[in-house]
Amino acid sequence: GEKNDYGYSLLELKDGGFIICGETASFGAGGYDVYLIRTDSEGNGKWSKIYGGRGEDVGRSIQQTFDDGFIIAGETNSFGMGSYDVYLIRIDEVGKLLWTRTYGGGSKDFGRCVQETIDGGYIVCGSSFSFGMGGEDEDAYLIKTDVEGNLVWSKIIGGDNTDYAHSVFGTKSDEYVPMPEKFIITGYTTTFGAGEADVFLAKATRYGTILWYKTYGGLYQDWGGGIYQTFDGNYIICGVKKLIPATPDGWLLKIDNNGDILWDKTYGGNNADEFYKVYEQNDKTIVTMGNTKSYSADGYSDGLIMKLAANGDSLWARVYKKAPAGFHEYFWDLKPTPDGGFIIAGQTQDSSRSEE
Repeated sequence: GEKNDYGYSLLELKDGGFIICGETASFGAGGYDVYLIRTDSEGNGKWSKIYGGRGEDVGRSIQQTFDDGFIIAGETNSFGMGSYDVYLIRIDEVGKLLWTRTYGGGSKDFGRCVQETIDGGYIVCGSSFSFGMGGEDEDAYLIKTDVEGNLVWSKIIGGDNTDYAHSVFGTKSDEYVPMPEKFIITGYTTTFGAGEADVFLAKATRYGTILWYKTYGGLYQDWGGGIYQTFDGNYIICGVKKLIPATPDGWLLKIDNNGDILWDKTYGGNNADEFYKVYEQNDKTIVTMGNTKSYSADGYSDGLIMKLAANGDSLWARVYKKAPAGFHEYFWDLKPTPDGGFIIAGQTQDSSRSEE
């Protein structure tokens, strides 16, 4: 619409169409509302839904549930106890609202990613200023609910400084089930590790037991975005690494099932380059997605996709800019499609204006 609109998370559906989750200031009841868009296989809009109140309500992550409905996680300051609370929204396959829940305390609490668990409940990761050891700093926040969204347990992962959980991913075993028993959580920590900020990786059960916790990084600010379990049972983390203080590079780490590094590679140029999502394809190649200024024709942010061999060596890279010169474009989510291609959600922004 005429104001700011963001796409953060998307899924391909069984009929070949897509569903996009984000936030909008163009429509709805308040400053921002959760925005859901359903399209056909060609991206043509079929319907859209708005969820929220008179404050700011954001949908950060969407997953399809076992009954073909959807679960959305994000944050709200329209409802709940604090200035922001984790916001969980359950809807059916046509977007009809089934229930909403909020979680948090008297300060700010944010939801970043959601997964369904083997018992039909949900696990959400994000960050909390209300609980934990950080004082005025946030801590990584893990929430487990039952099938109706009622709180089963919550856990803080962190220490005296800032800790933030960006992604939670259900691990696969030899007999894979869609709703897993164990989870990998990644984000960044300024409490632990070697530098100003480091990637953290934790493995947890659906009962909240932390099985192990590891950090990765150098002297400067490094953080983890997406994570994916590879066919060999190991993990790929994508994110950002600063080899020098000023400029971030895209970063991939291959981690074994015990959290030990198998390989560690950075990608980028003389300007900012960042990775947000990563997947392994059926042929064992790796696809990662993010944003680049190093390889932009006009110096503004452009979308970036890279394809890599199983050892992390680059096979090809593509830079995408649909908007005119002088616009930023940001890629936030990528999913592979059955034809070997990809579908991407994000935003485009006129650098001279706030509308997106």
